[in-house]
Amino acid sequence: MLKKILLGSIVAIGLGSIANEACADASAPYIGGQLGIASHNYKTGDLVKNGNGSVDNNFLAGRIYGGYDFDEHLGLQLGYTYFGKPNFKSTSGSEESFSQYGLDLSGLFSINFNPSLGAFIKGGLVWIHRGSAANNATFNGLNSNSKLSFLGGLGLTYAFTNNLSTDLSWTHILSCGDLPKTDFFALGLKYRFGDN
Repeated sequence: MLKKILLGSIVAIGLGSIANEACADASAPYIGGQLGIASHNYKTGDLVKNGNGSVDNNFLAGRIYGGYDFDEHLGLQLGYTYFGKPNFKSTSGSEESFSQYGLDLSGLFSINFNPSLGAFIKGGLVWIHRGSAANNATFNGLNSNSKLSFLGGLGLTYAFTNNLSTDLSWTHILSCGDLPKTDFFALGLKYRFGDN
């Protein structure tokens, strides 16, 4: 975990150093929100005893974020994502679920194809928290758990104006311990402050 924290710090410091050399006209803070589908990779046996039953891994998810563009290519972003509640169901019809959310810090590299259309890739760290689940005759039970993991992603952007844009993106979070990998497919809206 210490190595992950150090790596995240190095990324942030490196991007901060680059910011000192960036063109002032292209730098600006921004805020945004995304709505989409979170796809988890839990197995039925992770919670249902004897593994008999089913699990619904796909749920509506949302993310809010804020960030800073150092120039037209490099940026830093901090976000909070609610990943929904994976739902486990036994053959007897009993159900159990738990919530999952995360805080992420990412560096972004963007490229513009024309004044309106662009693309980006991102990478960084995410702190994931999972709620607890019941332990009874049907379910094994899960303790609440928090882990630090890596994320990566990519997306397309379309600018309506200099300040308002939309994006279509995919984010992948690596598995860590008993927290499986997660994919987040989202459509977002971003507001960039300033008159650039």
